[in-house]
Amino acid sequence: PQQYRYGQPPVQQPPHPHSPHGIPMGGHLAQPHQFTPPAVAGSEPEQSTMGSIKKTGQWAVPAYSAYKLNGSDLHLDLRRATAAAPVVTIDITMNMSAVTLVVPPGVHVDVQMASRNWSEFNVDTSTPIPGAPRVVLTGVARASTLKVITKNPNEPLGLWQQVFGS
Repeated sequence: PQQYRYGQPPVQQPPHPHSPHGIPMGGHLAQPHQFTPPAVAGSEPEQSTMGSIKKTGQWAVPAYSAYKLNGSDLHLDLRRATAAAPVVTIDITMNMSAVTLVVPPGVHVDVQMASRNWSEFNVDTSTPIPGAPRVVLTGVARASTLKVITKNPNEPLGLWQQVFGS
Protein backbone atom coordinates (compact mmCIF):
# COMPACT_ATOMS: atom_id res chain seq x y z
CA PRO A 1 0.00 0.00 0.00
CA GLN A 2 1.17 3.48 -0.86
CA GLN A 3 1.77 5.81 2.09
CA TYR A 4 1.09 9.55 2.02
CA ARG A 5 2.49 12.34 4.18
CA TYR A 6 1.09 15.73 5.00
CA GLY A 7 1.52 18.15 2.13
CA GLN A 8 2.10 15.35 -0.36
CA PRO A 9 -1.27 14.51 -1.88
CA PRO A 10 -1.44 11.65 -4.37
CA VAL A 11 -1.37 12.29 -8.09
CA GLN A 12 -4.64 14.03 -8.95
CA GLN A 13 -7.22 11.94 -10.79
CA PRO A 14 -8.76 13.39 -13.94
CA PRO A 15 -12.20 14.94 -13.44
CA HIS A 16 -15.17 12.66 -13.87
CA PRO A 17 -16.33 12.83 -17.49
CA HIS A 18 -20.02 13.18 -16.60
CA SER A 19 -19.83 16.06 -14.13
CA PRO A 20 -17.64 19.17 -14.17
CA HIS A 21 -18.61 19.86 -10.54
CA GLY A 22 -17.63 16.60 -8.85
CA ILE A 23 -18.98 13.12 -8.34
CA PRO A 24 -22.09 12.58 -6.22
CA MET A 25 -21.26 10.05 -3.50
CA GLY A 26 -24.79 8.98 -2.68
CA GLY A 27 -27.04 9.36 -5.72
CA HIS A 28 -27.85 13.10 -5.58
CA LEU A 29 -27.04 15.67 -8.23
CA ALA A 30 -23.93 17.78 -7.77
CA GLN A 31 -24.52 21.50 -7.37
CA PRO A 32 -22.05 23.96 -8.96
CA HIS A 33 -21.84 26.15 -5.85
CA GLN A 34 -20.90 23.17 -3.64
CA PHE A 35 -17.71 22.22 -5.48
CA THR A 36 -14.39 23.07 -3.89
CA PRO A 37 -11.14 22.39 -5.74
CA PRO A 38 -8.92 19.61 -4.33
CA ALA A 39 -6.40 20.44 -1.64
CA VAL A 40 -3.14 21.83 -2.89
CA ALA A 41 0.28 20.48 -1.99
CA GLY A 42 1.54 21.89 1.27
CA SER A 43 -1.90 22.39 2.83
CA GLU A 44 -2.04 21.79 6.56
CA PRO A 45 -4.22 19.06 8.09
CA GLU A 46 -7.36 19.97 10.02
CA GLN A 47 -6.52 19.49 13.70
CA SER A 48 -8.44 18.87 16.88
CA THR A 49 -7.22 18.33 20.44
CA MET A 50 -9.86 17.19 22.92
CA GLY A 51 -12.61 18.34 20.54
CA SER A 52 -14.52 17.16 17.53
CA ILE A 53 -14.79 17.70 13.79
CA LYS A 54 -18.07 16.86 12.09
CA LYS A 55 -18.90 17.09 8.39
CA THR A 56 -22.33 16.02 7.22
CA GLY A 57 -24.99 16.96 4.68
CA GLN A 58 -24.00 18.42 1.32
CA TRP A 59 -20.30 19.20 1.28
CA ALA A 60 -17.38 18.86 -1.14
CA VAL A 61 -14.87 16.11 -0.39
CA PRO A 62 -11.47 17.07 -1.81
CA ALA A 63 -9.35 14.51 -3.64
CA TYR A 64 -6.97 14.61 -0.66
CA SER A 65 -7.62 15.71 2.90
CA ALA A 66 -5.74 15.24 6.16
CA TYR A 67 -6.76 15.25 9.83
CA LYS A 68 -4.65 15.21 12.98
CA LEU A 69 -6.57 14.18 16.10
CA ASN A 70 -5.53 14.02 19.76
CA GLY A 71 -8.25 12.81 22.11
CA SER A 72 -10.85 13.91 19.57
CA ASP A 73 -13.77 12.66 17.50
CA LEU A 74 -14.03 12.90 13.71
CA HIS A 75 -17.39 12.22 12.05
CA LEU A 76 -17.49 12.28 8.24
CA ASP A 77 -20.84 11.55 6.59
CA LEU A 78 -20.33 11.15 2.84
CA ARG A 79 -23.89 10.14 1.95
CA ARG A 80 -24.82 13.53 0.46
CA ALA A 81 -21.29 14.72 -0.24
CA THR A 82 -19.75 15.35 -3.65
CA ALA A 83 -16.32 13.88 -4.37
CA ALA A 84 -13.79 15.98 -6.27
CA ALA A 85 -12.24 12.86 -7.85
CA PRO A 86 -13.09 9.19 -8.46
CA VAL A 87 -10.55 8.26 -5.75
CA VAL A 88 -10.62 10.27 -2.51
CA THR A 89 -7.75 9.91 -0.04
CA ILE A 90 -8.30 10.80 3.61
CA ASP A 91 -5.13 10.76 5.71
CA ILE A 92 -5.78 10.52 9.45
CA THR A 93 -3.27 10.60 12.30
CA MET A 94 -5.13 9.88 15.51
CA ASN A 95 -4.08 9.40 19.12
CA MET A 96 -6.71 8.23 21.62
CA SER A 97 -9.41 9.36 19.18
CA ALA A 98 -12.47 7.99 17.41
CA VAL A 99 -13.34 8.28 13.73
CA THR A 100 -16.71 7.44 12.18
CA LEU A 101 -17.07 7.38 8.40
CA VAL A 102 -20.57 6.96 6.96
CA VAL A 103 -20.72 6.05 3.26
CA PRO A 104 -23.62 5.38 0.88
CA PRO A 105 -24.12 1.87 -0.52
CA GLY A 106 -21.72 0.92 -3.31
CA VAL A 107 -18.82 3.17 -2.27
CA HIS A 108 -15.61 1.17 -1.87
CA VAL A 109 -13.59 1.96 1.26
CA ASP A 110 -9.95 0.86 1.27
CA VAL A 111 -8.44 1.03 4.77
CA GLN A 112 -4.65 1.36 4.51
CA MET A 113 -4.18 2.87 7.98
CA ALA A 114 -1.59 1.46 10.35
CA SER A 115 -3.00 0.28 13.68
CA ARG A 116 -0.76 0.80 16.70
CA ASN A 117 -1.17 0.30 20.45
CA TRP A 118 -4.67 -1.07 21.03
CA SER A 119 -6.46 0.47 18.09
CA GLU A 120 -9.58 -1.13 16.67
CA PHE A 121 -11.01 -0.94 13.15
CA ASN A 122 -14.62 -1.93 12.43
CA VAL A 123 -15.41 -1.72 8.71
CA ASP A 124 -18.93 -2.64 7.56
CA THR A 125 -19.49 -1.66 3.92
CA SER A 126 -21.63 -2.92 1.08
CA THR A 127 -20.46 -4.51 -2.17
CA PRO A 128 -18.73 -1.88 -4.33
CA ILE A 129 -20.64 -0.70 -7.40
CA PRO A 130 -18.56 -0.30 -10.59
CA GLY A 131 -17.92 3.39 -11.26
CA ALA A 132 -18.73 4.47 -7.69
CA PRO A 133 -16.21 6.68 -5.90
CA ARG A 134 -13.48 4.97 -3.87
CA VAL A 135 -12.37 6.23 -0.46
CA VAL A 136 -8.82 5.39 0.65
CA LEU A 137 -8.03 5.86 4.35
CA THR A 138 -4.33 6.29 5.17
CA GLY A 139 -2.43 7.36 8.25
CA VAL A 140 -1.91 5.88 11.68
CA ALA A 141 -4.13 5.11 14.68
CA ARG A 142 -2.74 4.90 18.23
CA ALA A 143 -5.12 3.72 20.97
CA SER A 144 -8.01 4.79 18.73
CA THR A 145 -11.09 3.42 16.98
CA LEU A 146 -12.20 3.59 13.37
CA LYS A 147 -15.77 2.75 12.43
CA VAL A 148 -16.94 2.66 8.80
CA ILE A 149 -20.67 2.10 8.22
CA THR A 150 -22.94 2.04 5.17
CA LYS A 151 -26.28 3.85 5.21
CA ASN A 152 -28.62 4.94 2.42
CA PRO A 153 -28.59 8.69 1.72
CA ASN A 154 -32.19 9.10 2.93
CA GLU A 155 -31.82 6.84 5.97
CA PRO A 156 -31.51 8.85 9.19
CA LEU A 157 -28.97 7.92 11.82
CA GLY A 158 -30.48 6.16 14.80
CA LEU A 159 -31.03 7.94 18.13
CA TRP A 160 -27.93 6.43 19.76
CA GLN A 161 -25.84 7.29 16.72
CA GLN A 162 -27.08 10.89 16.83
CA VAL A 163 -26.42 11.21 20.57
CA PHE A 164 -23.01 9.55 20.59
CA GLY A 165 -21.88 10.47 17.05
CA SER A 166 -21.09 6.94 15.95
